[in-house]
Amino acid sequence: MNWQLIPPVAPSAELLAVCQGPLLARLLAQRGIVDANSAKGFLNPDHYTPTPAGDMVGVVRAARMLRQCLERSLPILVWGDFDADGQTSTALLVSALHELADEPALVHWHIPHRVKDNHGVQPGVLTDLLSQLSPRPALIITCDTGIDAVEGLKAARQAGLDVIVTDHHALPPEFDDHEPGTDPCLPPSNDDADLERWGIRCLAGAIVNPQLMSAEHPQAHLPGVGVAFLVVQQLISELDPTATADRFLDLVAVGIVADMADQKADTRYWLQRGLVQLARTERIGLEALLDESLPRVQWRKTGIRAEHIAFQVAPRLNAVSRLDSAETSVELLLIRDRIQAEEIARNLTLLNERRKDESARIAATTRNLLAARPEHDSLHCLVIAHRGWHPGLLGIAASRIVEETGKPSIVLTITEEGVARGSARSVDGIDIGRAIGRCSDLLLSHGGHAGAAGVRLEVDRLEEFRRRVSEEVAALHGDGPSPRRVDLELRLEDLHPDTRRQLEALEPTGAGNPQPVLLSRELAGERPVRSRDGKHLFFSVRQAGHRFAFQAKWFNAPPGMEQVLEGPINLLYHLALDTYRRHRSFFLLVRDCASVDPHRTIAPESPAQTTPFTIEDLRASPLTELPNDAREATAWYAAGAALPEGWISVPPALKGLNDRDSLTIWTAPPSRKHLKELLQARAWSSIAVRAMEPQGTPLEIDHVVELFKERYKRAWDSDSPAPNDNHQQDGASPSATGTPSAMDSSGIPDLIQERWAAEWGLTREVMQITRALLQANEFLHITGDLALPGPDRAQGTRNDDWHRRKSIPLLAQLRTALHEIKAFHALLHREDLTRHLAAVYSP
Repeated sequence: MNWQLIPPVAPSAELLAVCQGPLLARLLAQRGIVDANSAKGFLNPDHYTPTPAGDMVGVVRAARMLRQCLERSLPILVWGDFDADGQTSTALLVSALHELADEPALVHWHIPHRVKDNHGVQPGVLTDLLSQLSPRPALIITCDTGIDAVEGLKAARQAGLDVIVTDHHALPPEFDDHEPGTDPCLPPSNDDADLERWGIRCLAGAIVNPQLMSAEHPQAHLPGVGVAFLVVQQLISELDPTATADRFLDLVAVGIVADMADQKADTRYWLQRGLVQLARTERIGLEALLDESLPRVQWRKTGIRAEHIAFQVAPRLNAVSRLDSAETSVELLLIRDRIQAEEIARNLTLLNERRKDESARIAATTRNLLAARPEHDSLHCLVIAHRGWHPGLLGIAASRIVEETGKPSIVLTITEEGVARGSARSVDGIDIGRAIGRCSDLLLSHGGHAGAAGVRLEVDRLEEFRRRVSEEVAALHGDGPSPRRVDLELRLEDLHPDTRRQLEALEPTGAGNPQPVLLSRELAGERPVRSRDGKHLFFSVRQAGHRFAFQAKWFNAPPGMEQVLEGPINLLYHLALDTYRRHRSFFLLVRDCASVDPHRTIAPESPAQTTPFTIEDLRASPLTELPNDAREATAWYAAGAALPEGWISVPPALKGLNDRDSLTIWTAPPSRKHLKELLQARAWSSIAVRAMEPQGTPLEIDHVVELFKERYKRAWDSDSPAPNDNHQQDGASPSATGTPSAMDSSGIPDLIQERWAAEWGLTREVMQITRALLQANEFLHITGDLALPGPDRAQGTRNDDWHRRKSIPLLAQLRTALHEIKAFHALLHREDLTRHLAAVYSP
């Protein structure tokens, strides 16, 4: 039982005044919604003003390009993705363009096949498609994909097509120097060097992606369908300022929920509006899908809830892409024939049932494989591989293993070519995408985020990968999974109609606004019954000493829980509304259950830790240069920034300073470890934090490599010592200065190379990977702890195939290490400063 109560937050009087009760006000305050205006906008879309579509970077340019095609009657190709977000994005764009074009035949669309084509715009698939389309498109617009499709979009440009990219996925390294909120597009180019450096930035005429905005922007959390909607909204407003795009919000609602987009700011607003539009949709195909998915729900009268989409509609759309072609789903969303729509909707249900059966078989096999290898119990991450599994179902199987074991899991199918490919899923608090990325030297390809990822590798590297990824999970998250957070503790008798109304006010719930997790203690469970397939457990539960009982449902309940119910229990659950019956009723949707143990307590989260120093938050300060008035009063950490002569710079390895008892962290350190060393360097009385993005810190691969090469060359040349290498800094030992006397002939010790990295605001890991990369290219070689000139020192990095193959995994590792520095910089600006410094400082 790993449960933790969220500390209660006392709501303000103004927050209480706009909420239906104190319970709702407390929940909002715990979720960071503390003022009345924010609460009103969160609870009721009538009190929220969405951001104009044109505020998002690229929307105006994309709308202008589409408008020019429409005015000239030029054909357009919409290229989507195969998941539900991609399907709804495609249907939205195609529907809108069909309405606005002179002829529907001018609008083509395509969805890649999950297994045959993979994600994105594949050049071969595009070339084949263009040879079949008539009239030939003049423009391609992607939706929910394309941000890293360099080769595919290069093929599009070479074929004479203009390019618009709309996507919401993470930006590739080619955008590392992009300033949030600015247009990333560069002058068109098909030059290989430009494409390698800038990617799609010199291929696309417009790029629309929420990741191009600041993290705080109201549109930053939109999924692919939300981005497509903004483009359509802008296009319609330019063609007719009196018209709206609200009729497309039914598709937006489905895509937001299906893609589990965070319900924040504009994303929540469009979802709230979209659910209303969905209940009165005029799309024949969507109506047929809702009737098929919700046969016992009078959704025209009672409305559509987010959970209806999440558990009934979205699985049907995704099942098609997993087992067949997602084009079937898009055809359904576009269709105008009711009989055909009903037939396709029934087929989606059949495919979904097949998906469940095959997923269950894969899950059963994975359990047997785990049981056959007891060593899995000691691993921090599970890797299960088998031949013949359907690649479209591996993510579902991985999710099932995560639920049953509480560990991140990677499920792979082995192909006839000797390649293992599959999906990873994780638990809260463990970034599986990052852990996999740190094993990139073993992989053919990988990608993903904290909760889910995809991976491909050669079969003969499976055992090493199994060991390494488990070690990386342990290293990154030594404390294991985060505890399950509990929003409120209530007695069952507190679940009266007023409480239910307050909890219902949080709807729609989902990602970014989860259903409240409730805790009730010392309950009696009665009459447990398993479902026919044995997966689910249904029982009654009541407070000890009370007669009234609630119905409880536990989907995918672990085996043996009937025995737990024989004694008093503590129960974690959501209060759920059963909308599948004629009369609305509430039940307890169980999330976890444990026997009452008088020796084990459910502790609240620890209160904020304190520090022995005062903290001044300068992160929002307009200062961009080091001020002169504090010259004698403080020590400075300013890696990557130029310090005036006489200032004391604090290297991360410093153990003491003379008479300075205050510290200013002017630039952002590269890692938590560096920050901890700064905080503990001495007994500071005060610490001021500006944490500027260090302009002198190289965070692009080319810049890092060239900087290290230049420093190595200078250090090897006794007539031209490296800058700052012969200046001893306060608190640093002579052995760390990097003077020629500290070197053995032309060899450069590790310690000096680490000081270079510290000076530039980089981590030791970046230094080690860069050094390995230069060694792989014979620029240097390592003897003991010394870096010596290599045979190709004068030439620099080599470009022949052998050296290129050796460099690829190291380049991937370096990219990951640099992204981790950027992520820590962003974290330092985003977190509550006092709480964060206290947590880092704590021994």
